Amino acid sequence: MTSKPSCESARLEALHRYEILGTLPDPAFDDLARLASYICHTPIAAISFVDAERQWFKSAVGLNHREAPREGAFCAHTILGTDVFIVEKADEDERFSGHPWVVEPPALRFYAGIPLISPDGYAIGTLAVMDAAPRTLSPEQQAFLRTITNQVMAQLELRKTPQLDNRRERDRRKEFVTEQKEAEEIIRESELKLRSIFDQAPVGIATINSLTGRFKSVNPSYSTIIGYTVEEMLDRTFLDITHPDEYRSVRLASSLAAALLDGLFEHPAKIFFYGVVFARAFRISATVLALRPVAVNSSSVAAAMFARLPYCLSKRVRLISPIPIT
Repeated sequence: MTSKPSCESARLEALHRYEILGTLPDPAFDDLARLASYICHTPIAAISFVDAERQWFKSAVGLNHREAPREGAFCAHTILGTDVFIVEKADEDERFSGHPWVVEPPALRFYAGIPLISPDGYAIGTLAVMDAAPRTLSPEQQAFLRTITNQVMAQLELRKTPQLDNRRERDRRKEFVTEQKEAEEIIRESELKLRSIFDQAPVGIATINSLTGRFKSVNPSYSTIIGYTVEEMLDRTFLDITHPDEYRSVRLASSLAAALLDGLFEHPAKIFFYGVVFARAFRISATVLALRPVAVNSSSVAAAMFARLPYCLSKRVRLISPIPIT
């Protein structure tokens, strides 16, 4: 069984940070593999990366494989060291004599590999040259292999920067999506709470379109106070339920950001009742109304109307009766 580096976990993390495994062929790496093949006079050259259970070839000259099992592989031995690892006669080396690439095509005899070492000191892969004939490498050829190995790592580092930027961008987008979902959930919960308050409030609450005066939403209390069903209210404007004497006040209030006004409102039973309305604009085209009836019986309505008599007389408006209109 092939040994593994003592820092295997950290080594794999270093490899995966490059995000190179499974990527498409790259001319820059292919050129470096061909250069190694040319300098060493070998028919086969490869740049591979050693993952947990496999070695994966980023570039291969004279080799049809894209990956191979890590166990027993030449490159798995290469990453245990820091310099050139040479096997001159693989068929006579007990470590490799039974390897499929030795006993079967390409029937390797010679292998020379040098580890690809990351800036933080981890051997993540290899640059290797191979031949079907026994041989070795000259010191000059080994020196050139080291130089080419440096260029392979330089290419990896060049690609690492945009990959890191892309990863950070993905992380930012993922974080944004997460925050957006959390915000949407908070908004949804808030809307549910507001809807519950809106529906259960003892005070009549409604929203109207500030431009048309038409009701947009009405809570049950508002509907009960006014005497119309919610559906009937949505077909009406605020002026439809307001006594004509109050139109001027209503129009003035509608021009303000917030207003408190009192007045007479019409019940479907043709009874006018006295109420206090607080209005606040919360959007360009929407206003929230809170209605509280002050009087709903004849005597209290009469008292309210009597208090408003000077205003009514000044307008020369004659109030007939606060009780049901026949």
